Amino acid sequence: MGTHGDPDPASLKPRPPPFGGVTEANWADGTGRYESSVEGSFSTQRHGARWGRQAKQVRPLIKSWCAEYQPDYLLVLLGFNDLGWWVSGPEGLMDDMGNLVQYCREGKANVQILIGNVVDRSRLRRREDLIVNTALYNERLRGHINNWFRWESNIAYVDVNKGYQCKPDFCPDGYDGLHPNAIGEYHIAEAFVNTLKDKFGFSGGSFNVPGSMPFKRIIEPTGLSITAVPEGFHLTWDRYGGYHPAPPRGYNIRSRIQGMTTWWSSGIVYPHGRESWQPWVLKDQVWEYQVQAKGDSESVTAWTGLVSAKANPGTLEGPKSIVTSPRDGGIQFSWSAVSGDINRYAVYVWDQDEEGSFLNVIGASGTSAYIGGLVPGHRYGTWVATWVNLSTGPAGGLPAAGREVYVSRGAPAGPPTNLQATNTSPNSVRLTWNAVPGAAGYAIYYRNHKNNDPYVLDRNSGTNSHEVGFLFTGTWNNQFCVTAYNGDLESGFSNCVIPPVYPGFSKRDNVIGNQTEIAFNRTVREIERIKGDKGLQTIYNLIFHNTTNF
Repeated sequence: MGTHGDPDPASLKPRPPPFGGVTEANWADGTGRYESSVEGSFSTQRHGARWGRQAKQVRPLIKSWCAEYQPDYLLVLLGFNDLGWWVSGPEGLMDDMGNLVQYCREGKANVQILIGNVVDRSRLRRREDLIVNTALYNERLRGHINNWFRWESNIAYVDVNKGYQCKPDFCPDGYDGLHPNAIGEYHIAEAFVNTLKDKFGFSGGSFNVPGSMPFKRIIEPTGLSITAVPEGFHLTWDRYGGYHPAPPRGYNIRSRIQGMTTWWSSGIVYPHGRESWQPWVLKDQVWEYQVQAKGDSESVTAWTGLVSAKANPGTLEGPKSIVTSPRDGGIQFSWSAVSGDINRYAVYVWDQDEEGSFLNVIGASGTSAYIGGLVPGHRYGTWVATWVNLSTGPAGGLPAAGREVYVSRGAPAGPPTNLQATNTSPNSVRLTWNAVPGAAGYAIYYRNHKNNDPYVLDRNSGTNSHEVGFLFTGTWNNQFCVTAYNGDLESGFSNCVIPPVYPGFSKRDNVIGNQTEIAFNRTVREIERIKGDKGLQTIYNLIFHNTTNF
């Protein structure tokens, strides 16, 4: 990535998801530069390598590249992201690689080709498939590559994985369990150099990999600044911040609402760069940010000082009345339209029963969508976000949560039983109840029983306990009921309960402050709602930080 220079700022902005069934090409350009320190004419040449690229993405581009640049040799090291992101299995990757070879030859018939295999990475929990599929693909590539041989266009298998010291149980060549540190870069180069000499008759001295590399010190980023923009916040910082013996491997960023003692979000800046766009903020919220530089392995700098700004977004929140229905191995969504210049809606599902699962998201132009191909019996979190058209392009607001769904299951076994209420303060109460088989979640309803008000929904809960706060009239003046649901399949009410009068108060008392205090508490409640939505925090990290570390 570094040999492409800093990413274009526009490429760092969050992009709306494609509409259902439509794929969009990523990183289609081939304008990478070689490092300026590389000897000879290479320093003025271009390359088509880029961090994160897939063979499936390169396949439709390679013919025009080979036709335009007329390379003598094509060196390929692709495939990890195809396997790692479930883009293709071993057979699908073989097909894409074979087509890539064919398409390059259509651009230049006598090109000489070297294809590296896929390297291992350090073990990821619940991703044994990656280890198995890497081995299967490498074995098939080695056995099949001679079938792609032509006299005018020789081809060779490069066993990068053999010399690259990164395996499931150790990874001294990778700075993050996969991507190469300085020694790892030497070992990758060694595999290609030796193949060029052995298979293509290159002459030259022996290629020597250093026994070790000197420690390269990285220093704390400087110049961190923040600007409130219609999309949310835009953060920038200096490239190196003065004397810097080694460029950083990347940057970490963390954020929180001012006044919080814990960080709401933390992850690496993605894509790599020295700026970041932070969406999903509400008007007049003050957010704080810090950045640190990453080096090899686990080395990081100190965090920068805090920067903060008050939000003034031009985005809209997610739609109301989201309905989620288990349907035919997937989830059917519907929602109320949001008023404004709407670009599209983004519909998210996230498998909560599969650790390390990926977010599934599609764009929708109307007020309904279907996401299929989900795992039967797994519980999925659901959200819908609104993307609006701004003068600077489309931007997405904070998603609204729908009800969780067990895919390919029916209604819960019945309403919750044994609902109990325990006061935790004069205006907050903790509710507990017995779990219900088949319930993806629970809905908590309450009302002011003194005024005989109708029941209103407080929140949905994914567990069989919940705390309701900011009850300005006092907990004992409210009645609570709970239902069990699987999406829009909902049980009847549980037994409904009224908490006891809090010690020091009488049954006739109200706990209520002035209007300013009430308004402030409602704001705090909204912040706590966002902070407490672990699913929302998780999809934020999945979208805006590379938490999966592929």
